[in-house]
Amino acid sequence: MKISVYTICKNEAKFVDRFLDSVLPELREGDNITICDTGSTDDTLALFERRNVKIHSISVSPWRFDLARNTALTLIPPDIDICLAPDLDEFLQPGWRSLLEREWEKSAQKMTRVRYDYIWNWNEDGTPATRFFADKIHHRKNYMWRHPCHETLYWVGPEGGDMHVTIPDLKLHHHADNSKSRGNYLGLLEIAVKEDSQNDRMQHYYARELYFHGREVEASEWFQKHLSNPNSVWRHERSQSMIYLSKLSGNELWKDKWAYMAVSECPERRDVWWNLFDREISKGNVSLADEFRKKAESLPFDGFYLTSGR
Repeated sequence: MKISVYTICKNEAKFVDRFLDSVLPELREGDNITICDTGSTDDTLALFERRNVKIHSISVSPWRFDLARNTALTLIPPDIDICLAPDLDEFLQPGWRSLLEREWEKSAQKMTRVRYDYIWNWNEDGTPATRFFADKIHHRKNYMWRHPCHETLYWVGPEGGDMHVTIPDLKLHHHADNSKSRGNYLGLLEIAVKEDSQNDRMQHYYARELYFHGREVEASEWFQKHLSNPNSVWRHERSQSMIYLSKLSGNELWKDKWAYMAVSECPERRDVWWNLFDREISKGNVSLADEFRKKAESLPFDGFYLTSGR
């Protein structure tokens, strides 16, 4: 198996050494590492050069995450089998290569995409908080990134040709740089919903970003657009839009409606019950809230990006 680790970066000097320490020891002859810098002004380039890692300087204007990642993907040698696309603030845990090789052989070299344990953030005591199965490990061929923000990998090969496997023991840890602005996300997501007006995932992301920016009226409209979209069939994400609607300012009956609808939509999710717990606690209904807490704690974590980690 030949492996490529590829990523895009800008002003990531604080992460370069830790990123490379998680990658380089497990690369072998014939493997590849492709780094595309999109305009760093700090020591990012110098730190990579110090570790003898070649940097490709690329310019993407106007900025889009999908175009930058696809540019990096085109620079990977064609004889590579499997590609890993972690960000610079994400760190593969030791043993990742042997886990990939084992599954590669087990699938008769047919696997095309891998889901793995991704810890997105951490509690103050250092224990995992939000974690889910991510899937940015994929075959070199027949994949393409789409959407200017919250870019997603799409299979573009023959129908039925993608073979997904889950490797729970393969772990990627995320330690975010919270000083970095995500101010351009809203504009990029606005472009995304214009480009693909029926993409339910982008509608949900756009509504969520409007919510984060305090634009609640618009957020409410877009969450409801997401729910009315005929392509919106993933109950977990639908219930998440309902949870957000229950958190908007305004009429308490309106918020109760969405909180209970979220439970009806996806009762196997812990988060919908935790949201009901929060609603009833806020109204002083302690006994009822406690029943919802018990229900939430009785359910397993679902392993999707929506999971809060409670």
